[in-house]
Amino acid sequence: MNGAIQNRVPMILRVTDDLEIPLMSELSYDPGDPLAVSITFNLSPDEEIPWVFAREVLLEGLTKPSGQGYIHIRPAGRLGTLGDVHITLFGPAGPVELAAPIPPLVAFLDRSDQAVPIGEETSIIDAAIDSFAHALFAPPRESGFPPAPDPLQPQQDTTDGPPGRAWRRWL
Repeated sequence: MNGAIQNRVPMILRVTDDLEIPLMSELSYDPGDPLAVSITFNLSPDEEIPWVFAREVLLEGLTKPSGQGYIHIRPAGRLGTLGDVHITLFGPAGPVELAAPIPPLVAFLDRSDQAVPIGEETSIIDAAIDSFAHALFAPPRESGFPPAPDPLQPQQDTTDGPPGRAWRRWL
């Protein structure tokens, strides 16, 4: 969708306490799906691993532990400092621990907030539902064909014969 927001964020994959691997990730936000953000890890030119989760989880995870299920985010340092956040992803092979610097995450959230203000996401969804319902129940557009007769209303006879013989025109 046009208007998608993307931001590259360097991260550290914590394999063990002694082994850390730097990797690049890409955060994405699509205003057409205003509650979600995605993070994609490019492991090689041919392999990308996307994770989709609530934007609110990312926002809350900057200042306090946040998330449940397959993603958890929590600040790594003292409150009020711009250190790192720890991100834990729970996949089929087990948990994966990552660390990301807070400043690019804040910049990404700021840009997404400019597209759809945080807290107003449901108004976008409500407007989309209203638009869909309006299109679904709107009168049909002009097709060039005469409107179908209402089967519950008596029909006017349009033939030259006696009343009630309108069906003969279709024979």
